Amino acid sequence: MKLLSRLAVVGALALAPGCCPECPECPVDADTDGYTEEQGDCDDGDPARNPGAVDLCDGVDTDCDGVVDDDTIVVDPSGGGDAATIQEGLGLAIFGDTVCVLPGTYPENLLLEGGSVTLQALAGPSATTIDGGGQGSTLLHTFGDSSTVIGFTITGGSGTPFDPDQDGTAQPCGGGVYVAGSSVTLVDVVITGNTAEEGGGIYATEGTLTLESVVVADNEATGPGGGIRLRQTGTAVQLSDSEVRDNVADLGGGLSLYQSAPTLLNTAVRGNEAIDKGGAMYVGTGSGLTLSGCAITDNVAGTIGGALRLYQSQAFLGGSDISGNVAGDVGGGVACRKATFSLGGATITDNEPDDVFCDECEGCADS
Repeated sequence: MKLLSRLAVVGALALAPGCCPECPECPVDADTDGYTEEQGDCDDGDPARNPGAVDLCDGVDTDCDGVVDDDTIVVDPSGGGDAATIQEGLGLAIFGDTVCVLPGTYPENLLLEGGSVTLQALAGPSATTIDGGGQGSTLLHTFGDSSTVIGFTITGGSGTPFDPDQDGTAQPCGGGVYVAGSSVTLVDVVITGNTAEEGGGIYATEGTLTLESVVVADNEATGPGGGIRLRQTGTAVQLSDSEVRDNVADLGGGLSLYQSAPTLLNTAVRGNEAIDKGGAMYVGTGSGLTLSGCAITDNVAGTIGGALRLYQSQAFLGGSDISGNVAGDVGGGVACRKATFSLGGATITDNEPDDVFCDECEGCADS
């Protein structure tokens, strides 16, 4: 009975690798973060605190090294910190550091490169703004390690010259954020008031992009992707608990995809406008879209696909609400050509002039 009782207790916990449950000395990883107390976990009840964690600007010894916020650099525009500008603070950072930014408006075009760094605004996006001043992308991250950006408003960006078609013609891409060949996570960030030819708010290519509780609003692209443009990112993009709204573009007012397969979880895409096709999203050649519990509402397309325009692509609409969208010609909800989609419990209602339009589709699945 004693052995069975012990097995019942530890069954819900993680045991140290190579440990036998019946051994009384077996260490337990109570918070399942991969570290036991014997391995230096200073709070085995909090999975965010362990020797492998990154110190944040929170007054807590997150990485369990016995020192509070030791791997941090403070940016204070008044001169009271380690650096007066964010770029200067990033220049001082080494692998694993966190750059802590005091409230204010920072007129900068930031280049994140090199080691894995966390950039964190102490007072959140309502009090901390990075303004690109129309001088290029406000935040640029290319061919480096992973970076995390927390709690900023990113505005005033005008894009980075890039030749996506390799035809000798560079065009400004990624007004607010430009990501190429690297990994970026945005948390509690507002991206607004940016412009570019592709990806008014965000442009990502051949990299990994994660958005958590992010608002992408009131950005504009003269080409594809008023809010977000994804090009050849594969499945390496995820948006969760986010909002893409009131953006404008020629194709894909909210998002435009090419050879990309993002996942959107509990995300609203609303009030966006495409001059041509795909008011909310243009899902282009070689792309796959996965939605789960999303609201795709009140978007407008000048011609086809008030909410979604699918072309040589596929989509799974997983329990999402697609309603109140308008197209000038056909496919107020979904316009599908040489493509397939599956509802997965989604509802497509109250769109104008129709809910679904299929042209040369291999099959518009109804389940």
